[in-house]
Amino acid sequence: MKGTLRISFIAVVLTVAAVGGTVAQETVHKKADTLKREKVGFRQEVARDAAGRKRVERDHYRRTLGVDSAKADQVLRVSTEYKSGVAKVVSDTSLNDAGKRAAIDRLIVLKNRQLEGLLTPAQQSKVIPTTERRGGASKVQ
Repeated sequence: MKGTLRISFIAVVLTVAAVGGTVAQETVHKKADTLKREKVGFRQEVARDAAGRKRVERDHYRRTLGVDSAKADQVLRVSTEYKSGVAKVVSDTSLNDAGKRAAIDRLIVLKNRQLEGLLTPAQQSKVIPTTERRGGASKVQ
């Protein structure tokens, strides 16, 4: 009787150890499978200062247009001048809505001419919104 009790006890211990080991392996497998992953298209870099934002925007133009850093800097300069010009027009209280629209249209034409001198038509289509192209919605009133 003592021998069968001992064998039964050993069998129970080995069974528990085997089942416990399997559970532990499954748990480890689940942990490895549920590691936090970044979402597709997750923005990895957020610049805090003006120089960093300029670098990120220049690199965006460089990748999007397939140009070197010097040309990307020129495109960034044109874009920055346009944006600051639009901000000045919008904040000008002496202009009515029609005057602001006319001033912004002139800025759009200037920006597009500068970009035409820098970029190919295919590259321009990636940078210039459809509403700001020649014959676009901004010309029809």
